[in-house]
Amino acid sequence: MRISIVTGASSGMGREFAKQIDALKENDEIWIVARREERLNELKSQLKTACRVFPLDLTKQEDIDILISALASSGGEVKYLVNSAGFGKFGDWSEVSRENVNGMIDLNAKALVNITASVLPYMKRGSRVIEMCSVSAYLPLENFSVYAASKAFVLSYSYALRAEVRHKGISVTAVCPGWVETEFAACAHNGDKVNGPKRLKPMTSAEKVVKKAVRDACRNKPVSVYGITWKAMHLMSKLLPKRAMMLLWHGMQKRK
Repeated sequence: MRISIVTGASSGMGREFAKQIDALKENDEIWIVARREERLNELKSQLKTACRVFPLDLTKQEDIDILISALASSGGEVKYLVNSAGFGKFGDWSEVSRENVNGMIDLNAKALVNITASVLPYMKRGSRVIEMCSVSAYLPLENFSVYAASKAFVLSYSYALRAEVRHKGISVTAVCPGWVETEFAACAHNGDKVNGPKRLKPMTSAEKVVKKAVRDACRNKPVSVYGITWKAMHLMSKLLPKRAMMLLWHGMQKRK
């Protein structure tokens, strides 16, 4: 049995990944994972592929164990693993709560690694890992520091993991978008007065970002970046010193 697993599937990028993987018609089942069960059931009703709903909190090891136990019992092979669960919070060190700081680290980085390591034994040649990263992974971001650092971790991990599983014929692709039209921005803003960017532009649809990400994963590309603006940001991060890139980000935060 061919299975694809998508975390963070209750909204945004994860939801879109589930829809587009469904359209590939390469799977016998799609497993969708997130905390909000009602959202998952709504998504399930829209998918044509057989679907299993897992309302889990991936920051809890016992919840990850539930998913992996189900996978072991299924006897299936995982074709796609999409780690899309994650969140960010704008604000400086004094404005982001310790709970949110720890939550970003635990979900964006720790849970992603634990899920990936737990699922890899069920993947074979031709299987694909898609790790949800961000263009913020390429530089330190003032007033978005923990989120950017967590994504820098994911990017580095993805590159290294790609080398480790290459001989097995398994691909690993880090998806590094800019601003995307999802619930992410509303969640990231702690309030009107916190430090952070005032304008989130240019915005791109989740559908376009995911379409390119799936295509790039099928082409075995290490990184997927959608849009001229963000490709330019990616390139500049390689050519310019981090201080210059941070000044550019600082300027973006001041725009009204």
